[in-house]
Amino acid sequence: MHNAVENMPASHSFSFIFLGKPCRVELHTDNADAATLLHRYQAMFPAFSNAADTSPRFTVRIHDLAARPVTLAADDPVFPAMRSYFDAGYDITNQELVARSCSPEFVPDTTARSQVLAALEKNSQQGLSLQKDFLVCSDRSAGSVDAYADVASSLKEAWAFHVLNFFKIFFFAIGAVRLHGSGATSGERALLLLANTGGGKSTMKDLFLRETPAARPFTDDSIMALRTSAGFSLYQDPVEFMRWCYLPEDALKEHVIPEPRPPISIAPAIYYLDQGDETSWRICDPEEVFERVNQEAFFQQGFLTQRFIPQPDSATCLEDYFANTRLLLADCRCALAAVKHHDDYGALFAKWRDDLGLGGNDSK
Repeated sequence: MHNAVENMPASHSFSFIFLGKPCRVELHTDNADAATLLHRYQAMFPAFSNAADTSPRFTVRIHDLAARPVTLAADDPVFPAMRSYFDAGYDITNQELVARSCSPEFVPDTTARSQVLAALEKNSQQGLSLQKDFLVCSDRSAGSVDAYADVASSLKEAWAFHVLNFFKIFFFAIGAVRLHGSGATSGERALLLLANTGGGKSTMKDLFLRETPAARPFTDDSIMALRTSAGFSLYQDPVEFMRWCYLPEDALKEHVIPEPRPPISIAPAIYYLDQGDETSWRICDPEEVFERVNQEAFFQQGFLTQRFIPQPDSATCLEDYFANTRLLLADCRCALAAVKHHDDYGALFAKWRDDLGLGGNDSK
């Protein structure tokens, strides 16, 4: 996207290294609060920072609509063209969101209009998508996202999560998948506990870590796996670490915060957790785990395509995403586990220690 928007100087710029790729966030806003959490993120987790003079492979630019006077007329022909694009490319039930996005509220001037038109005219290369707070212009091949938002309003929501999550547009395009789960490691071995929301993955991970001091926390809620020529590498989801930046300093000591670490290339042991009347587990076919994760909200087409796998050619990209998920699981040791609340987990934890190569007796 080589246009006037790209050449505007950023008020704040942040260089990161995510999934081994140099990434950059540019904030085009006069709102000083917009940069606060990103500064804290870099201070708390310097392992994710990169040298400022490194050329990024992926760039996310946030453009503050509050700082831009509305000069475009409401009847400009770009707006019906946008509505037709969204109707054809997405199954969007929230027509109020479509109406807001396809209006001067999100496309206020000729500069923004030019970028939107470029995406509409080059719809085999670039794409448009929308969220509650953002109108997103993306170009996966160029590695660039330009997202328009009223920053002051968006700060009341999960602002910093949204900003970093835009990088998943690129990561999923190069073969990454995301698993909803907690993890623990020992050396180069990993144990992943997957579950739907409220399934107990974080609770069970924390209990296991208290009983197994030799194991280390890996993730709390999200794992990224990147497909390479040699298989998959497991990464901590860098977006997950933003949750700790929202907490006041005196609350951090109450949480088990993972340390950023290099990726893991050895296939993990995966347990999909459900609540049960007794605690038990069984080895299963990877497809049984896939069927369960496929029912979670993140995996549903509308969520994935609107947020992370936008046009163009989102149907093919989505098929690739699911195929990569199956390939990842096929290499893993998969099991289903039923977990009873407040039960004796000694046998289960012994199995998890064995999965990590620690032996069944490495506990307090």
